[in-house]
Amino acid sequence: MWLVVLSFLLGVSTSLKAESDIVPFIVGGNDAPANYPWMAQVFLGSSRCGGVLIGERWVLTAAHCTYDSSRLNRTIAASEVKVLLGNYQFANSAHPDALQVSEVYQHPSYVNPSDSGPAFDYDVSLLRLTEAQSVTPVILNANKVTDALNIGGFMQVIGFGRTNTDPLNPIYPDVLQQGNLSLISESRCEDEWSASSITDQMFCAYGTNQDACSGDSGGPVFIEEQEQHRLLGLVSWGNLSCQGSAGVYADIGTVCTWITDTASIAGNSSLNCSIADTPSSSGGGASWWLLILGLPLWLLRRPSKAQHFKR
Repeated sequence: MWLVVLSFLLGVSTSLKAESDIVPFIVGGNDAPANYPWMAQVFLGSSRCGGVLIGERWVLTAAHCTYDSSRLNRTIAASEVKVLLGNYQFANSAHPDALQVSEVYQHPSYVNPSDSGPAFDYDVSLLRLTEAQSVTPVILNANKVTDALNIGGFMQVIGFGRTNTDPLNPIYPDVLQQGNLSLISESRCEDEWSASSITDQMFCAYGTNQDACSGDSGGPVFIEEQEQHRLLGLVSWGNLSCQGSAGVYADIGTVCTWITDTASIAGNSSLNCSIADTPSSSGGGASWWLLILGLPLWLLRRPSKAQHFKR
């Protein structure tokens, strides 16, 4: 699960500039420990994405995963979506523990690549499960990622996305993968992708030989906080090879009010967002020397600004 996840998670929707340009998955990662019962595999018709449990009935995933241009509301029907929680093996919608979804709430401001505006903006959707779950969910971050994590600080990403860099011959893992990412500044992100592509609802992170890739879209980017996990973002988009460039993620703190308001209107007001006590410099135990070694590679291997894909 090379941290190419960022580039492939966007694989379910069309790309920012061209559908062949955006992908989502985790490349260069390792098998994840069994500490993430809130991790979700989301099955959407013939497609799949990552997701994360944020409340007893609520799962968060990427809007580009739920987008359906053939429907009037451009959102996939809930009957076509299933969710599998806490399973560390690569599975499918036929799994006996797959859960039914009663409602799909796609962010109303989501920008599909076929629309005008910055592609993949507001890349967040909320899934309501038909039955309440007893699993402890993640903590929702209430402010921008840069208020919870210092530039250069580390976070973790997990998923079942592609683990190789060849989109024509994809390889998927048998078990959940994880990798470490380092937050980069907005200016550096804009320099890599162009200022018009990066919005306030996005942030960029880079991994040394690791990234999210196709199949990781909608999966969680998080830090550990007092034996709990704080959700900072969701895998959104990146480059096609899922390597050599920063991935782009949906910033949960910027849409947290929409998440809680939507859940409240649906009859569940138990979702809450919280602010991290102080900005953290390390979210997953990664070592600083990984960042130091990775920066030269990032500078030398940046792709052209037109090459961005969903994950």
